[in-house]
Amino acid sequence: MGVHPPPLLEAQGQVGFNNVILDIDGHVRRSILFWQVEEKTHRSFALQLVLAYLEAEGRGMAISPTDPNSILLGDTPLPSLQPNSGSYVGVDAGGYQILHLPRQNPQPFEMVSLTKLMRGDIDADLFRDRIVLIGSTAASLKDFFMTAHTDSLAGSARPISGVELQGHFISQLLRVALDGRSPVRFLSDPLEIV
Repeated sequence: MGVHPPPLLEAQGQVGFNNVILDIDGHVRRSILFWQVEEKTHRSFALQLVLAYLEAEGRGMAISPTDPNSILLGDTPLPSLQPNSGSYVGVDAGGYQILHLPRQNPQPFEMVSLTKLMRGDIDADLFRDRIVLIGSTAASLKDFFMTAHTDSLAGSARPISGVELQGHFISQLLRVALDGRSPVRFLSDPLEIV
């Protein structure tokens, strides 16, 4: 691993990786939930936050009773990407990857500046019963990503910041767990051939 977490947070299970997988064209279309390093399985930052949120709701994650290689988030199956899934034939599907389905509205998240927050200009109800991410959107950090939904038909692509990308990952997992929204499913190999 690159940057080691503070030992106390790691001991309390409050650490998650925020690595992303870029497709060959540089776009993020997949989210990785589990990653094995040195024979230890790590959870993503997004999954860690979602599981903490779900725990407060009396829900969680389990192994699917019908597919031991798949997980349930809430009551909804969340199958992993396989090396023969759709157009991802031959892809490195290591870890536990799912297709990334970001929210599609133009302003998917409420964003507030740290200055306004510190001045007390933000109503505390904005944060109640929500997952709140704190991060930078400064261009100087070069923490920006393209997704399939950041491209514009007019040709004016707008990358999103790393904190926004994590917000999309979290939102997708919450939609699966709380709303029962099934993730993208692929056709079986015989149907794909037809």
